[in-house]
Amino acid sequence: MAFAKRCPFCGHKLDSEGWCRNEKCADYIRTQTHDAEAAKKSAESDTATADSSSAATTEAK
Repeated sequence: MAFAKRCPFCGHKLDSEGWCRNEKCADYIRTQTHDAEAAKKSAESDTATADSSSAATTEAK
């Protein structure tokens, strides 16, 4: 039987990526930082994809 991983600070179950989602936990600040960086990277990759798609469309014309 596999046990759910728990936060070493508050004992709350960790999410599928191993981050604590308990807003009252001291480690939650680290989770928020991770989420902000992930959102920033996905926004940058979306912008880069859109730029390359529009460049390819322009070249095709």
